[in-house]
Amino acid sequence: MLPCISTSVVHTQVNVSYCIYASAITLQVRRRVHKQADHRTTVTSGNMNSQSCLARPASFSSASYGLRRVASRRVRVIRRYRDDKKQDHLREVAQLPEAPVTVKYQPPYDLQDVLPNPGSPRAFNAPDRFHPEEDGAEPRDRLTVLQQHVEFFDYDKDGVIWPWDTSRGFRDIGYNPLISFLAPFFIHSGMSLPTQEGFPNLLLPIHIKNIHKCIHGSDSGSFDHEGRFVPQQFEQMLSKYDKDNKGGLYYKEVMEMVSEQADLYDVFGRIASTLEWTVTYAGFKDENGVLPREAMRKQFDGSLFHEYAKKMGKSMKEKKGHGKHLQ
Repeated sequence: MLPCISTSVVHTQVNVSYCIYASAITLQVRRRVHKQADHRTTVTSGNMNSQSCLARPASFSSASYGLRRVASRRVRVIRRYRDDKKQDHLREVAQLPEAPVTVKYQPPYDLQDVLPNPGSPRAFNAPDRFHPEEDGAEPRDRLTVLQQHVEFFDYDKDGVIWPWDTSRGFRDIGYNPLISFLAPFFIHSGMSLPTQEGFPNLLLPIHIKNIHKCIHGSDSGSFDHEGRFVPQQFEQMLSKYDKDNKGGLYYKEVMEMVSEQADLYDVFGRIASTLEWTVTYAGFKDENGVLPREAMRKQFDGSLFHEYAKKMGKSMKEKKGHGKHLQ
């Protein structure tokens, strides 16, 4: 009982001392305003009545302005104090010293303050703490986030991705010929059949409308089983494994994430996650060897693939133009 009593006493003392401090500031502002008003009304000579009539509204406006500043400062301090208390409480309930893993991997505590309802799945947008405005964006081509993730590889826009489409997509993004050749084999051999309807097609096409059936275990959890994006899961991934807050993950941290998120005896899911994140890291890491969080977010909704394809296309045109110039 004693720790609880001491904690409540400390909080009470903080509140009382804060109220006394705020009241003292308010009293000082009022005294200063009244002194200025008295000075303005007594300085004049001759037409005292007209001067006082002119001075009084100015004194009142100054007083109200000063009080508004004190009140707004008060509100900011109270909000900051409440937010700190809230985060302290969330930390207390989210970790247990006797279970070190709960202390090692910390979830985001202030996510609700920057992104409303972060645990609610988004069907067609992929917002995060730095892009909450994505919630108001129009749906792209009336596709779910998971469908947007693979839509880049559907070159003829017929809703079906063939192995040669995947190979072409990898080349357009900038992967080397070996990865572009092997990627369709691994992707389509594991994910084609669940998306097909009726008799299986041995050419292993992937039907975009059924891509949610390819959700596998041992992943980050950023997609739910209907292909919607879950911001809270994405933010937890960064909060847990980006330990020095650099805004992304090193390859070692990516593999740590894959290992920690792996389900028991889920061989297929673990292999799939390892290959997916390894290829993603190899293609989109920055010059410091970090896979940026923005690249991770954009690869979930597929916009990253379009950006890199445009960048690679522009680069190839510049190279061709430079070669012609040399000739």
